Amino acid sequence: MSPRRSVTIGIDGPPAQDAESFTVGAVTFESGTSAPHLVGIITLIYSAKPQLLGQVAATERLIERTASHYDSSECSSNGTYPNNLYGWGLPDAGKALRP
Repeated sequence: MSPRRSVTIGIDGPPAQDAESFTVGAVTFESGTSAPHLVGIITLIYSAKPQLLGQVAATERLIERTASHYDSSECSSNGTYPNNLYGWGLPDAGKALRP
């Protein structure tokens, strides 16, 4: 059995009424509105790019790098990412799946 580890990815997600916990491979996503969306995107990524299976850090970087970044005066982000309101932004599965 592979060890489980908790990973925090600074990604925003749409609001949800019920948040749950999900596990993909060795990564557990705790409750939060982003968890279901990230699990779906990670599943798509691993299906299209099986060489990333088990490569947690590389998967995190891919999701963060391909997210749609949002600037906000509410958190004084000044165009820097991650910011403390949207993190790296909204995940973009289309960008993450590109070769």
